[in-house]
Amino acid sequence: MGVYQRRENLRFYGIEEDPEGAEHTWQVLMDFVQPGLSIDDASDIEFQRVHRIGPFNQQAPKPRQIIARFLHYPDRERVMSNARKLKFRKFGISATCLKKSLIDGREKAQVCQPLLYETSNNYKSSAHESYHERSATDVQADLQTNCRSSAECLQNICRMSAERLQLRSATSLQICRRSADEISQSC
Repeated sequence: MGVYQRRENLRFYGIEEDPEGAEHTWQVLMDFVQPGLSIDDASDIEFQRVHRIGPFNQQAPKPRQIIARFLHYPDRERVMSNARKLKFRKFGISATCLKKSLIDGREKAQVCQPLLYETSNNYKSSAHESYHERSATDVQADLQTNCRSSAECLQNICRMSAERLQLRSATSLQICRRSADEISQSC
C-alpha cells in the first residue's frame, strides 16, 4: 500500500535552498524543472504537494531534498524521462520508495532463491533419470534418425550454398557430397 501511494512522488536532490529558510518550495521546484530539464510547458505541471525533508539547518553541507507529489501521473513520467539530462551534474531525481519495501524484497530473495535452486535441481535430476531409463533400441533409433537428418541437412546446405554463390565447379560440389555420403555411411 505504501509503495502505491508514493507512485506519484519524485525526490529531487541538490536544489539550492534559501539561506534563511523562507522559500516557496513549489516555485523553487518550478524554476528548476523548466530550464534544468528543458521542459517547455512546465507551467502546465500541477503538484498536489511539494515540501523539503527534515528541519532547516544553515550549516548542512547539502541542501535538503524535495519531495514532490504530482497531481497527474503523466506529468511525473515526463519529468522522470527528462531526468537523464541531469547525468553528471550535482542535481538528481529519483522515485521515492520505502526502505522497508527494499528490505522486504531482499529478505524474500534470500528465502526464495534456495527454494528455486532446489526445485530446478530436482527437475534436472528427474529429467536425467527418465532419459537413462529409455531402452537401448530407442536411443539407437534416435541416433540413426539424427544421423540421417544431419546428412540430408549437409546435402541441402551444399546445394544451397552452391546455388547462392553460383559455384558451378565440380570439385566444390563433389567435396560436399562426399562429406554427406561419409556421414550417412557411418550411421
